[in-house]
Amino acid sequence: MNELTRFGTYVSLLGLLACASPARTEPSALSNSLLLELSLDYERPPFPLLVRPERFEVVLSLDEAEGIVRGSIGPHHEGTTRLDPVEGTVEDGVISLDEGMFRFERGRLRWTEFTLDPATGEGLIVGRWQQSDRDVFDESEVTIGARVMNDTRAGIAALRVASLPASRPMVWTPLAIDMNEPMDASALDAIRILADEAPLAGDLDAEVIAGSIASLTFTPSAPMPFSADLRLDLGGTVDTAGLPFEVREREMQVIDDPGSLLTNPGFEEGLLGWFASGIVGTVEEFGGVAPAEGRLQAVVTEESILGGYFDVPPAATRLRVRGSLFSEVGDLDPDRSAVVRLQSDARDVRTFDFFDFVDEGEPSDVAYEDSYRHRIGPMEVSLDLADLRGERVYLTVQARAANFIGANFYAILLDDVVIDEALSPVP
Repeated sequence: MNELTRFGTYVSLLGLLACASPARTEPSALSNSLLLELSLDYERPPFPLLVRPERFEVVLSLDEAEGIVRGSIGPHHEGTTRLDPVEGTVEDGVISLDEGMFRFERGRLRWTEFTLDPATGEGLIVGRWQQSDRDVFDESEVTIGARVMNDTRAGIAALRVASLPASRPMVWTPLAIDMNEPMDASALDAIRILADEAPLAGDLDAEVIAGSIASLTFTPSAPMPFSADLRLDLGGTVDTAGLPFEVREREMQVIDDPGSLLTNPGFEEGLLGWFASGIVGTVEEFGGVAPAEGRLQAVVTEESILGGYFDVPPAATRLRVRGSLFSEVGDLDPDRSAVVRLQSDARDVRTFDFFDFVDEGEPSDVAYEDSYRHRIGPMEVSLDLADLRGERVYLTVQARAANFIGANFYAILLDDVVIDEALSPVP
């Protein structure tokens, strides 16, 4: 008996069979999904100390119409939600996918040949494996044997802080839902994010590929309560095999209230009155740049964020702060690499992006720790406050590695936050 003859219940897609287990609920709309075990044979050895997987599991979801298949593929690893589109044909019962790729946490597989015979449960993939680890980029031609597995494990979903590697979100931080199997798009209406067991208001943004949710991000429409415990509620959503998703509970709590940043606008008391995630601190001098005033200034390095809030005074006109950006090679991604953002309770967002001044960058006089060789600034960062008077606003400073390979190191210097106020009474 081969792998697929164990499945039992006929479904329309290519004559595949689905497992009929007493523990299963009604089959999901994604019963055309297959769990594949890949056995990898690399053409060349890896770099020293770099580990390549010998086996890898993926979920392949396909819909077929008149000999054409379309769908998605993604890794079957806990804590991942990366699906890529696939397309191909069916001839004599054998699936042949066009050239494509799937991404995983540290790399991707690009294939030139991908065939799968559902009758035998066996397939073949030929392509190029690429991964990065410990700042080393590794690739090799690879030949992969594929084998259909009987999927008896419930899918796993979990909540995490989106974008940055932080365990505690800030009040405006988007949240991502990770899952290791595709989720039917019809499940969106059932998904909720709870703060101290009360549903949060916000937008659930989903990328959908062939009826499968490829990525899922929740953006709050109001600031989340300080210190609130967050929890994911899937409302009984089932996985590709019809089993209810298991929610992997991760302790997640919104940051504690740090108080107003105006109690320490120049960082002379360290990070008092601010909240931070990643590698953030205060320094006396950095890369040849001294504080604007006083003894200390804040430094926010790559994959980190610094934030604070204040209530806008009734006569406020603008916020000013001195900023500098150090980078490894001078390449920036817009709205990602180095951004200062001001956001109100009403979701009014104002942004200062160092990317807009990339042409003003120059080699740094002091290559700090031999990593930051280019500098923009010091310069004045200015954001208008006139129509935000009386509101609470949140200031965040974000530094993230660029998508450009090799542009990994960034450091933003920040100092001397000043609120300008009108000299004459404000009506």
